[in-house]
Amino acid sequence: MIIFLLIVTAFMGQQEPPHGNLKAILEDGPPSTWFTFISGHDVSNGEDFEIVLNVISIVLAVIGVSVMIGGLFWFWRKQKPVYSIATAMFFVICGYLALMFSIG
Repeated sequence: MIIFLLIVTAFMGQQEPPHGNLKAILEDGPPSTWFTFISGHDVSNGEDFEIVLNVISIVLAVIGVSVMIGGLFWFWRKQKPVYSIATAMFFVICGYLALMFSIG
């Protein structure tokens, strides 16, 4: 497993990072429908976007952080581990959605 990770890391280190040139990225294919649905922007025409805080993204971030604090509380009290795992997954989902909704 470790050798496989090293091989993948070596391969990925040889490629140019896919940032900075939106038009070149879009030549490989259109943006995912999930991104277009959540963000509400069609970036296939090459328009730039930025991260803008809005009410939805702030609320999702606050919910995610509060859920993670609750998960840490359950972890420290040695309650059922399924609660900690569920709160960690919910934290990741809330963080992702907060980021997607903040794209403007």
